[in-house]
Amino acid sequence: MYGRGTEVRVCARDGKHIEKRFLAKEKWTVKKTPSGVKAKVKKNRVRVSWKKLKGKNRKYLKKISSIQVQYAFDKSFRDAVTKTVPKKKTKTTVTLPRKKTVYYVRVRYTGSGGVSKWSKVKKVRVK
Repeated sequence: MYGRGTEVRVCARDGKHIEKRFLAKEKWTVKKTPSGVKAKVKKNRVRVSWKKLKGKNRKYLKKISSIQVQYAFDKSFRDAVTKTVPKKKTKTTVTLPRKKTVYYVRVRYTGSGGVSKWSKVKKVRVK
C-alpha cells in the first residue's frame, strides 16, 4: 500500500506556471493475520491463544505494536468489546459477563502502519 504526497514547484521567471508532481511514499501495512487462534472456556472466562510469528514472518514482529482481541454476541460483531494486549504475549483471558451464551472471538495485529485483517472467527459457548 502506498500513500501519496505532493510536491509543488513555481516557475522562477513569471511565477505563474505551477508544476505539480506526485511523490510515492512507502507505507508499511500488516500483511499477516494471526494464525492458530484457539479459545477454551472455564466457567465465565475464555482463554484465547494464537501462534507466535516465526521464521520468515519475524520481520513483521518488529512493526507490530500490539494485538487486539475482540468478542461479541453475534457474528457481525456489532456491539463488540475489544481488548488490547502487548505484542509479546500469545494468550489472554477474557471474562465474559453472561452465562449460557454463545460468543464469537477474533484476533488481529496492530502496528505503526495500520492493522491486519481479522483472524478466523471462533465460536465459544459459555457454560
